[in-house]
Amino acid sequence: MALLFERAFSRQGSQPNGRPRPNEWVRALQDLEQHLKKCTVNPAHQFVDTLSKCPWCEIEAVTGVPLFPVVVVGSAQTGFTIAEFWAKVNSVPNPGPPPALPGVTGRSVTLSSAALELQQATFGARFAAGFLALIGAPSRIQSLKKEIATKAADARSRWQNLQTNWDRHTSSEEFQIILANLQNLKSRYEALPQKRLQALRRLEASRDRLQLHAHLDRCRISRARIKGVGDAKKVTLQSYGIETAADIVDHRVLAVPGFGPVLLSNLKGWRAQQERRFVFDPNKGIDQAAKNAVERQISVEKIDLERKLNEGLSKLTVSSHHILTRRRTLLAQAEQTAHELAQAEADLRASSAISPTVRGICAILALGAISIGGVTIALHQSNKPSVVISRQMPLQVQSQQIPLQQVQPQQVQPPAASQLPPVRPTFLPHVEKDPSGQVRPEDGYDWSDANHLSVRWISNKISREHPHVITSDTEGEWLPEDGYDWVDPNKRKDKLVKWVPGIVSNRYPNVVADATEGQWQPADGYTWVLNPPRSGDMRVKSVPPPESRFSMPVPEDPSQRGLADRAEFEQWVAALSGDFRLGADWWAGRRSLLNPGACNGPTATSQDFMFGCEAAKARLTPMDIKRKSDPVYRRGWNSYTGPITSPSAPDAQGFRVEQVPTVEQIPMETPPDSDTESAARLNAQELKKLLGQ
Repeated sequence: MALLFERAFSRQGSQPNGRPRPNEWVRALQDLEQHLKKCTVNPAHQFVDTLSKCPWCEIEAVTGVPLFPVVVVGSAQTGFTIAEFWAKVNSVPNPGPPPALPGVTGRSVTLSSAALELQQATFGARFAAGFLALIGAPSRIQSLKKEIATKAADARSRWQNLQTNWDRHTSSEEFQIILANLQNLKSRYEALPQKRLQALRRLEASRDRLQLHAHLDRCRISRARIKGVGDAKKVTLQSYGIETAADIVDHRVLAVPGFGPVLLSNLKGWRAQQERRFVFDPNKGIDQAAKNAVERQISVEKIDLERKLNEGLSKLTVSSHHILTRRRTLLAQAEQTAHELAQAEADLRASSAISPTVRGICAILALGAISIGGVTIALHQSNKPSVVISRQMPLQVQSQQIPLQQVQPQQVQPPAASQLPPVRPTFLPHVEKDPSGQVRPEDGYDWSDANHLSVRWISNKISREHPHVITSDTEGEWLPEDGYDWVDPNKRKDKLVKWVPGIVSNRYPNVVADATEGQWQPADGYTWVLNPPRSGDMRVKSVPPPESRFSMPVPEDPSQRGLADRAEFEQWVAALSGDFRLGADWWAGRRSLLNPGACNGPTATSQDFMFGCEAAKARLTPMDIKRKSDPVYRRGWNSYTGPITSPSAPDAQGFRVEQVPTVEQIPMETPPDSDTESAARLNAQELKKLLGQ
C-alpha cells in the first residue's frame, strides 16, 4: 500500500501510465484487510496485526484529537455498565485502619538458660565473681549478665523497627486515594449524558454564529480580489493554512512573512464585506458536522473514562492485596518479636535481682585488713621516743640534748584536698544545647533515630544559623543556596553569601537568577511553560528565534524593496545549519533552472533537507515573481553586497555544507537591463510559467 501511494502521488504519477491501475489497488486492499485487527478499546480503530497495541489510541491520548470521524453508538467497551463495574469495586476488600500490634506486657514466659544459671549460682561462685571483678578479671556471672543485656537491647531495637514498618507499610491511605479517584471518575462518567445534551443545546443556541462561520468558510481567498494581496501572497497565505475568510485572524495573519497591519486591514475589510452578505436562515437546522463533532468528543471522553476506570479497579485490587498481605506478614513477625522481647525483659529483671553482696563482703574484708595493719604500725611506733624536731630550729639547737617535755611538737596540717573541676554532662558527638537548655543536633545534623541516641549529617539541609546556606553531600561542608554565592570564596568559614543575578540554577534547568533577590527568569532562548507564570512552577520551554528579527522596514521604492528582501533572505539563510541549511541552499541554487527538481527527490538526504528546501521555496517564490516582473526590483535585489556566509564552512553542528552556488552565482536568464524590450518579454514568459505552475 505504501508503494502504491508513492506511485500515485509522487512525480512518477504524473507520467504516462505512472499511477497504479485499479486491480493493483484491489489486490493490495484485500491483502491489507486480511491482516487488520480491531482495537479492544475503540472499535473504530483498526491496525496491522503485527503490532502489539493500538497506535491510534496512543496518538489520540497524546494529542487529544480524534483521528476517525465516526460516532460510536453506546459504550466503546462491549457490555460495560457503570452499575456492574461499581459492584466489582465494592467487592474489593477494604483494608480499613490497621489493627493494633500485639502487646508485650502480661505474657507468660520462661527464663532462658543464662538467667536460670545466674539464679542457681552458689555463694562461692558469686564471691569469686566479685573478687575477680575487683581485680578487673572476667567471670562467668559477668559474661552471663552481659549476654542477657545485649539480647534485651537487640530485642528492643527489632521491636522499634517493626513498629516503624507497621506504621509505614500497613496504612490504607493509598487504597483510600485510589477509591476516591474512582468515585470521581464514576461521577464524571454518569454526567456524560447531561454533558452531551448541554453541548447540543449550546449548538442550538449558537446557530447564527455557526451559519456565519460556515458562510465565511465558503469564501475562499484565492478567488477574491483584495488590495495588495496578489497571487504570490495568496500562495503564501495558503502555505500557512489561511485559505478562507473564516481563517482571517489577527495573530495568524501577522505571523505570515510579508504581512503587516496594512495587508491585515485589507483582509479584514474583505471579510467584513462577506459578513454583510450573510443572511441567517432560522429554518435551517444545526450542521450535521457540528453534531458529529460533539458526538465524537463525548465518545472519546467516554472511552477514556472507561479505560481509566478499569485501570483504577486493577490498582485498587493490587493495593488491597498488598496491604492485607503486608499486615499478615508483619503481624506474624510482631507476635514472635513481642514474645522474644518479653522473655528478654524477664531475663534482664532476673539478672538484675542478683545483689552484688560479694563485692560488699570483699570491700569489708579489705577495709578490715587495712585497719589491722594501721593498728599494728601505731603500736610499734609507740614503743620509741617520739621526738619531733622542728625544721625551723637552728642547727646547734638540734644537736643539744633537749628534754622531751620542752620540745613542742609542730602542728602539721594535713594537705588540703585538691579542688576537682565540676562534673560536666557528656553529650553525643555533634550534639549541643540550644539557648533554652534543650539538647539538639548541631547545625547540619539531625536525629537518626526516634530515641535520639545518634545523629547523622543531612544533605541539602538549610542552615539555622547562616541564611541561604545549605549542607552539601560531604559531611561538614556547606554550599550557598541556589541563586547565591560566597561573598569571599577564600573565606568560606564565615558563611556569608550574596544573591548573584544571572547565575544558573542548580535545581531548575535553563533558569537563571533575576535582578531581584529570590526571583528567577528563563534563560536566553526559553520562556515559562505557564504564561503568566505560576509561583513555584519553574518549568520552561525553548523558544525558536523569531524570524521577524531578520525583517526590515519595507520601503516603497521597488529598488530599495528588492534590496531589503534580499538582505532579509540572506540573513535568514545565515542563521540556518545542518541538513536544513543544505536544503535551503540547494533550492536557492537550482530554482532558476528549467527543471530544478523536487525537494523530496533523489538528492534529498534527510527530512530536514526537505523541510529546508520547502521553506526556501516558500520564501523565494514571491520574491522571484517580483524579481522577474519588475526590472527596478531586480536591480535592487542584485545590488546586495552584504556578507554571505561561506557555504563550505562547517556550521555549529559540525556539518560541512556542500558547495552550492548562491543566488548571485546562478547565471541570470534575463538579458542586461539596457535591452528593456527583450527583458520585459522574457520576464513576461517566465511569470506566465510560474503562475501556470
